[in-house]
Amino acid sequence: MFTGNHHTQGLKDMVNSYLDGSLEQTDLLSYGLFMQAMNEMVEDSLKFFNDEAKVLKDKILELGIADRLAFKEIEEIGGLEVMLRDFVFDEFVGRTELVKLVRGSRAYTKNLQDFYKRMSALTTPKQGLTLEGEVGTQAGVDGEYGMMRTYNSAVVRDSYMIMNPAEAQKY
Repeated sequence: MFTGNHHTQGLKDMVNSYLDGSLEQTDLLSYGLFMQAMNEMVEDSLKFFNDEAKVLKDKILELGIADRLAFKEIEEIGGLEVMLRDFVFDEFVGRTELVKLVRGSRAYTKNLQDFYKRMSALTTPKQGLTLEGEVGTQAGVDGEYGMMRTYNSAVVRDSYMIMNPAEAQKY
């Protein structure tokens, strides 16, 4: 919670006020603190993705597999560092969206450890999901335990992140 001399506003209220455009108009101090916090989170996130891309680059060089990469194409998109940074970011966003599509929000589990325990079947190689009917009949387990074998429909909304405010007009 951000505090001023005579005004206290919760973060949730601040986010809602920021999104509807009223925060800057009604509470300049909170707006400044909110923007500072947002900028710090963005900087921390970009540093994380850049650091992870560097770890990946170092591993590629250490294993000697850089010569297998198509450097002409890589240079056309900005070089190895840019490609790896974009890959790390896209992989992070892709996995997050896949989790939301298949499992839903982490808010539905009691803690983060429980969430990842239940997600392991989705993100661990060579471990398939248990499908309906595979468990058989056991005490306390009905025959419908497991993932549905077929889905009638699914809706996947495109997701994107605007990295540059000038790009916002495209959407």
